[in-house]
Amino acid sequence: MATEIHEIFVHCTATTPDWMLMRSAAEKVAEIDRWHKARGWAGFGYNELCDRDGSSAKGRPIGAQTAAVVGHNRNAVHLVLVGGRGSDASDAFSDHFTEAQREWLLARLAELKRKYPNATIRGHNEVAAKACPGFNVKDFMRQNPLPTAGAPKQVERKRISLLGIIKAIFGGQS
Repeated sequence: MATEIHEIFVHCTATTPDWMLMRSAAEKVAEIDRWHKARGWAGFGYNELCDRDGSSAKGRPIGAQTAAVVGHNRNAVHLVLVGGRGSDASDAFSDHFTEAQREWLLARLAELKRKYPNATIRGHNEVAAKACPGFNVKDFMRQNPLPTAGAPKQVERKRISLLGIIKAIFGGQS
């Protein structure tokens, strides 16, 4: 039987931009795993982590119980972005996260929504009195609609077109 997923949550690690700089995403998962075990949990509480450069590492398998949001750890996927220290729920995504993380998050959310079309995308702060993930996920999703089937080629054409415009403005050839 396929895993039933009702919610997809976005989180932050609440770390500074230079936290474990030059360490891999997998090493960061291992460090957070230590933090979570010290709290008495079964280990890294999320399904996947995205580092500042857009690289990612897996955590708990989708379908396994997580340890990320009280009352929302079953039938949910939890994605965590490195960063967000000192953030507020009303901050802009770009205040605490990178363009590479934005691209990874949108691609991952699109993939998950294709697989679980009825799942609701939420920020941790929508169900708990926390700043996490350090931005308003609903506003972020309105500003960054997920691509639909066939859209990646259209997005790529727009990027090339935009690049041509930039080159034309600044004297390059398009």
